[in-house]
Amino acid sequence: MSLAGFALAFVAGLGFLVLAIGKGKIHPFLALLVLSLCLALLAGLPLLDTATDSGPLPGVLSVIREGFAGTLRDIGLVIIFGTLIGAILELSGAALRIAEVVLKLVGPAHPELAALLTGWIVSMAVFCDSAFVLLNPVRKAMVRRSGHSSVAITTCLSSGLFTSHNLIPPAAGPIAAAAALGVSGQLPLLFLLGVLVSLPALGLVYLFSLYQGKKMCVAEDEPQNHAEDASQRIPDCEPESGHERANDVPSAFLSFLPLILPLLLMSLGAFVRLAQAPATMGRSPFILELLSFLSQPEMALAVGLLAAFVLTLSCGRRKELGELTEKGLSTAGPILCITAAGGALGHVIVASGVAERLAQCAQTFSGLGLCFPFLLAALLKTAQGSSTVALVTTAGMVQSLLPALGLDSPQLRCLTVLAIGAGAMTVTHANDSYFWVIARLGGLSTGQAARTVTLASLLEGLAALATVLLLSLVLV
Repeated sequence: MSLAGFALAFVAGLGFLVLAIGKGKIHPFLALLVLSLCLALLAGLPLLDTATDSGPLPGVLSVIREGFAGTLRDIGLVIIFGTLIGAILELSGAALRIAEVVLKLVGPAHPELAALLTGWIVSMAVFCDSAFVLLNPVRKAMVRRSGHSSVAITTCLSSGLFTSHNLIPPAAGPIAAAAALGVSGQLPLLFLLGVLVSLPALGLVYLFSLYQGKKMCVAEDEPQNHAEDASQRIPDCEPESGHERANDVPSAFLSFLPLILPLLLMSLGAFVRLAQAPATMGRSPFILELLSFLSQPEMALAVGLLAAFVLTLSCGRRKELGELTEKGLSTAGPILCITAAGGALGHVIVASGVAERLAQCAQTFSGLGLCFPFLLAALLKTAQGSSTVALVTTAGMVQSLLPALGLDSPQLRCLTVLAIGAGAMTVTHANDSYFWVIARLGGLSTGQAARTVTLASLLEGLAALATVLLLSLVLV
């Protein structure tokens, strides 16, 4: 199938997905698997694994299995540990304590801004998927404590996470793209430019979130969810209400610990990797290996889960630990199924050869300057779902074209990384696991997620590109 034909089939498939889930009430897990199978057949993948002169060619089911299993491998434990931490934070009253502290710092009248800035800071070193799972209890508590729109706060948190995930080192995608384009030695400049590029995107999506929050409602917006009953009052709860005694409510320090420990460990990992880089030819010191091991998302969240268990014990709720674990696992199950099915869809698209066919068209668009890497990253992001894959793949494709594009100076190479990052935000939709994590945890229907998460990512990407183009005029 030609590139244009596959693009047409892909757009039709997205239409089917929205209609099947929204109108037909088919579960997203089944709809995603059906779409994966149909696209694999239309792309001409063999029905069975086939041996060729250039090597084995996986069949339809092998591709779907690999995408499904690969997604579970990469994010499965992150979701499980994160939802377990979330269940404990929510049911112990710790999430409400955290929300109270954050709202006091930013101001109780602006919970959306608090969520936006929290996400923006956190995702500089933490993958946005795991960070959203980890911060979701805080988001829910902000909704309850403030009475503001759940849709607006969800969109702000997810957008803040998504912006720095794609634009600001030490996030993995920008660092990998910088290495591919030969500007690893310019990370301080890239960090500064990434912050500058992200600010207009944050401002635009903040206004968009407030606007959408006035138009949309979800279950969390029902009046009873905003009622601050005795069980949800933290600083002034009566001695015998809610948690049995006021002193059963965890302290601010213990409430933050299950969040802070994983974030610190994962953030530390980025700097450990930089410290290990000069010694890549030899064995790293044991302490660096240990810190690098603990900085892996799964291990960092496991440490956070241990801190959450300590939190439970401090509240005198040891007997409820099994119930809290069961609630967390029941929340994680549907998310795991949907994100794995989304991973299968993304892998089918990759196996179809879309990336290679786009690379063959590169010279045709070489006159577009910084817009070319943006468009290429946006096409790859929209097609296969992963922002990091779009960042790394696009950087590899354009690195030899930079002289022809007039982007060969160190400053313009840094701006090229940011143009690619802007494209890698454009857009997140049904084949991206992050889309489903936000939709399911945020209580959004597929249509609502498309009108908030997807549109917000489009606005962020376009605002970031506009800022990159303006900066190019200054730096040239």
